[in-house]
Amino acid sequence: MTSYSLTVLFSVMFIGALLPSISSMTVLTRTLTHGYGHGLFVSLGIVLGDITYILIAIFGLSILAASLGQYFFIIQFLGGAYLIFLALSLWRSQLKTTIQSETSKSSLLSSFLAGLIITLSDQKAILFYLGFFPTFVELFSVSYRDVSIIIVITFIAVGGAKLCYVFAAHRAHKIIKNSKILKAFNIFSASLLIVIGLFIILSMSFTLRLSNAKPHSSTCYGSTKNGRLDNGVKLPSEGKNFTSYGYIPKLLGRTYVHSTVKNVVIESYDKLVEIHPDYIYKYAESGFESGGLFKPHKTHQNGLSIDFMVPVFNNNKKSAYFTTNAFNRYGYDVDFDRNGKNGTHQIDFDALGAHLVALNKAALNNGITVWRVLFAPELQQKLYASRYGRYIKKNILIPNKKSWVRHDEHYHVDFKIKCKPM
Repeated sequence: MTSYSLTVLFSVMFIGALLPSISSMTVLTRTLTHGYGHGLFVSLGIVLGDITYILIAIFGLSILAASLGQYFFIIQFLGGAYLIFLALSLWRSQLKTTIQSETSKSSLLSSFLAGLIITLSDQKAILFYLGFFPTFVELFSVSYRDVSIIIVITFIAVGGAKLCYVFAAHRAHKIIKNSKILKAFNIFSASLLIVIGLFIILSMSFTLRLSNAKPHSSTCYGSTKNGRLDNGVKLPSEGKNFTSYGYIPKLLGRTYVHSTVKNVVIESYDKLVEIHPDYIYKYAESGFESGGLFKPHKTHQNGLSIDFMVPVFNNNKKSAYFTTNAFNRYGYDVDFDRNGKNGTHQIDFDALGAHLVALNKAALNNGITVWRVLFAPELQQKLYASRYGRYIKKNILIPNKKSWVRHDEHYHVDFKIKCKPM
């Protein structure tokens, strides 16, 4: 990692942790009601929760991440219920007019667990670390030294931001010594914890309703150059052999497709896991949920277009991802030469061919077809010379005319589905 990327990472983490949030409010309430030490232990729990997700992101524990997504409502419910339990305990406790200089180990443990559970049950933390980190960290080449540096940055950035809240609350607590005011603070803090706990549980319920909602089939209108889409569906962030090109573009809603196209994409990746488990892939832009104009692209308007980043291998001939982040326009500014080389990466034409064949067969299985594939003309002969070249040349249309963009770092795939007129 470069000093620049580390500086940006620290800045974003510090500012994000400093913004008012559920965790910040918990630090405030525990410090005001129980003292300085409890604020520190809540902050420590928050930092440990953040580091947990960082390690999940860095070491690619996709199975654990997927499990968290599937059973997330359990963690979220426990987090909300625990906050309500703390609030009720605070409400029922007898008011002490003096601030105790020492606190019990169990109370400090409860503060630590509050910070930890809040972080582990926060969907924003999951999205932030599992999606945001690849923007600044190349997860497939990170060293143990980099991991150590990132953990230190997390302690300083997140911990430092939360300590600002601890110091502010502690200062207010030292000033306010009137028993009536302290009682009012206790009641306010307990009420705030109950509100936070209920918010977590209610948001869990809303998320479950959305996830259990019956999926609708998409309807496309017009053409890829002038069209729109009803009931567009979002492509999954990752799978056993694929990942998306970036968290921020997904957050901006740039990875929606027609429901049948999504089925084709997933089916093709599943097939590739069976026949080529060593290949890994990365998809890029597709379109908005409702289709329409999709700058800077001239197409991608009705859910039938997807860009895929070219599969590559490294110097060790091992299938790899090339970096896609905000600094290279999420991969679209990467250039490969006429031989398909870029620095330490080489286009894997066999893997590319396998993917096109899998897409074409999956499309036919779902009652649609691959209309065309746009790929750099100067690289097409190497594709045709690959393992699947003969099938591709016979069954898939790849125009040999130059497009308005080169299509060397990605290949554009248009599917053909009968769409309604605009």
